[in-house]
Amino acid sequence: MRKTFSRRDLIKIAGGTVAAAAGASLLPRYLGKGWLSPLATNSAGAQEIAPDLYFAATDGWIGLPPSPALPPYHPDDLAPAPFTTYIFGFRNVTGLTVDQVRYQKMRAQHSAPLFWADEGATLRLQLTNLGLQMRPDLVDAHTLHWHGFRHVIPFFDGEPMGSVS
Repeated sequence: MRKTFSRRDLIKIAGGTVAAAAGASLLPRYLGKGWLSPLATNSAGAQEIAPDLYFAATDGWIGLPPSPALPPYHPDDLAPAPFTTYIFGFRNVTGLTVDQVRYQKMRAQHSAPLFWADEGATLRLQLTNLGLQMRPDLVDAHTLHWHGFRHVIPFFDGEPMGSVS
């Protein structure tokens, strides 16, 4: 059997809600300002330890060996001499200062930096997106792509369509 609410029941519920909200707004005054503050805070361990490697993602120009021209695709009309091709890529900025890292914008490297890790070892890698100087309208997610796994599934492979870091 369904219970129906009368107008009187609705007024009781609304009145109770208003009274609870009013009481809750007075609690900080009587309990002190920090009554909801944590007694202690812990930061995530990954931020406390410096990374083993630090990569920065950006764009840039590279020069490819001479080949037949394929206008308007190759060589790129916007490429400054002696470059021919616009790329998205990464740079290894491990050990650089914050200002030196910012200076790596528009200096993408082809191919991306390689790194190795021993099985079972901890590797901390910081990945920063410096943005794209030639295409600031694009915001691109980046992942790491791993080689050397047997029977790897895309979720753990760093394949960008299945996992975004």
